[in-house]
Amino acid sequence: MRLSDDQGWRVAIAAWPRLTEYGGQTEVGGGQGGFYTADQYREIVEYAAANFIVIVPEIDMPGHTNSALASYAQLNCDDVAPELFTGTAVGFSALCVERESTYDFLDDVIGETDCINLLRIQFERQRGAFFPSIREYTHFYGMNTSRLKAARPDVMILAPGPINRGVELSQEVADGPHSVILDQVTNGLAVRMACLYLLKREQDRGGVR
Repeated sequence: MRLSDDQGWRVAIAAWPRLTEYGGQTEVGGGQGGFYTADQYREIVEYAAANFIVIVPEIDMPGHTNSALASYAQLNCDDVAPELFTGTAVGFSALCVERESTYDFLDDVIGETDCINLLRIQFERQRGAFFPSIREYTHFYGMNTSRLKAARPDVMILAPGPINRGVELSQEVADGPHSVILDQVTNGLAVRMACLYLLKREQDRGGVR
């Protein structure tokens, strides 16, 4: 369930109320926007659970963050908050890695999430470098045991396989007690094969082309 993007921040974070008070008040095309309070989001999770559905929240970082940057000037390197965004362009926003306030922000957001999904750097899709070095990326954005302390005690760590050990997440986090990556991959393969089986069966019956 996508809860943040350039066009709006959609879930309340107690320590950063302006994320929704200001950053959640618009949407693509310039509409009114909106957001979920903590109680409303909890109600969605409980309703889904009663119907055997697990809600996995998605909060994008370090990019797709214009709504946060517009809400808090201190998250910008120049202390100037940009305007709220209502378009569809991508790739123009990022948290300022040089500011201590950025890491306070990350810790507070991480502290209110049930699971953290660390996306893989897809080098095979890149034609140029989007950051100076792997070492710098790992230092500023990688999940390690120190950063994990900001999370809830029962937080789950997810990542799409194959993972880049020592880049998006440290070896200790990848193999630690919070990691459900192997379960995630195993279950994902089972779901994928079940879908392919059903599609192939329908194709054999002439129902899928």
